[in-house]
Amino acid sequence: TIGPRVRLGCSSLRGQRPPRAAMPVPLRECPDEELARIRCIATDMDGTFLAPDHKPSAGSLSALEVAEKAGITFIFATGRNRWSAQKASGMDVSDRPGLFLNGTVMYGEGGALKHEETVPPEDVAAAIQFASEHEGICALNLVQADEFFTKDPKLPWAMHLHEQYGDPVPQVLPDSHEMRFHCVHILSANEHQEQLYNDLKQRVSSNVAIAKNLPTNLAMVPAQANKGKSLHRLATEMGFDIKEVLGVGDGGNDVELVTEAGIGVAVGNGIPVLKAAAKYEVATNAAEIPGVQEIVNLILEARERIGAAKNAKAA
Repeated sequence: TIGPRVRLGCSSLRGQRPPRAAMPVPLRECPDEELARIRCIATDMDGTFLAPDHKPSAGSLSALEVAEKAGITFIFATGRNRWSAQKASGMDVSDRPGLFLNGTVMYGEGGALKHEETVPPEDVAAAIQFASEHEGICALNLVQADEFFTKDPKLPWAMHLHEQYGDPVPQVLPDSHEMRFHCVHILSANEHQEQLYNDLKQRVSSNVAIAKNLPTNLAMVPAQANKGKSLHRLATEMGFDIKEVLGVGDGGNDVELVTEAGIGVAVGNGIPVLKAAAKYEVATNAAEIPGVQEIVNLILEARERIGAAKNAKAA
């Protein structure tokens, strides 16, 4: 996840706690009592759980396995849809809780759909018209759960997410349809993104938010949907106090995730706006011990120290 939540270069929290002004401190400085009570880790995928090649590192996979054996629930909170997340992770995520498409689709325990938000049809229509006027510069992918649609697969950028990130092959969008979409991707070269953002923002309503979650992608989602709100909803449903949840990410669309979680963490490769919002920082996703693995190690070490202290006191 790369780039800010709404405006290029800034973040809008839409009712969430505001970003912290100070830069994060190493997570190892977090008090043992706070780390030891973590029962759930909500992690972004690209740039966080996944290595720079968009594949899971051995360290991240090991961390997930070790954490779940220790009773810690792992939740993917990603801009990908569930199909794409499963392909990228190499794991069966169909029966796991998770937040997909930047929080617009929420699955609970057992993989059951629990909540969803869709882009207003009038804003979808405005985006389609906008893309047709900028044909050759950008293309749209319209996402309905695990299915992608585009006006013309032969257009430049129409196949970008499939070819570069392994997302589903886009189907041709029918000229007449009544489908509702969770997310609209506006794909182009990075140098066009800011101008496209500024122009598109004038064409859509305040009922949508636009997030740059990849260098080549502006993602338009319902304004009321984000990873933080969906995390709080899912944590409550699963019986977790939000103080028992750690959120970790790297990009602007992870700001709400780290500000809503009891412990908010940025990986070392996180962008400035995310680091300004996170209280703590860990290693990059490319480190020998990647950030997600460092988190799990520190939680288990904190539990061990607290357990040893209790045993010493009892003795």
